[in-house]
Amino acid sequence: GRARAAGLVPGAYHWIVAGNGAAQARYFYAQIQAAGGPEGMLIQLDCEDTATLSDVDAWAAEWRRLSSNHPFLIYSGAWWWGAAGRQWNGTHVTQYLWNSHYLTADTDTISDNPAEFAARIPASWWTPGYGGWQQTTFLQFTSKGDAGSLGNNVDLNVYRGTREQLLALTHAPMEAVVDYAQYDRDRVNNASDN
Repeated sequence: GRARAAGLVPGAYHWIVAGNGAAQARYFYAQIQAAGGPEGMLIQLDCEDTATLSDVDAWAAEWRRLSSNHPFLIYSGAWWWGAAGRQWNGTHVTQYLWNSHYLTADTDTISDNPAEFAARIPASWWTPGYGGWQQTTFLQFTSKGDAGSLGNNVDLNVYRGTREQLLALTHAPMEAVVDYAQYDRDRVNNASDN
């Protein structure tokens, strides 16, 4: 609730494992309902464990039924999705991919500025090359980022799109769109008035 009230876009993910994807979706949906429901939340299905395509399909079908077709992303990487015979077409599950493809570097020699770090991402990484996805929606590019002096131990991600497009992925009401440029102008004006 507080994240939404602050104008942030909260999210939740389900780490799917082998066995009864529909039951896993029901459990996850109950947790999301307890947190206020999926509206306004970015939902992810984390595919990097033992799940089969049948498990993923069953989860997706049950999620859609329970959530009235709330959008979700699949989080994965070519290292998992395209490996071990998993030449699955992910676009029939969801059109939205949260791709995992890490930059390699010594975290002590690269900038702790996430924007400078993200600028090193090759343009080709936005075309995943697996699962039938033509483009990546989000890209997790390191698990060694530093955000707020957390010691190079934070996942960093980048999104290619507008805030409005992001909110469309959450089924947020349009009044949830925060005009951050106006917010910053108001903050500066209020500070100068003091």
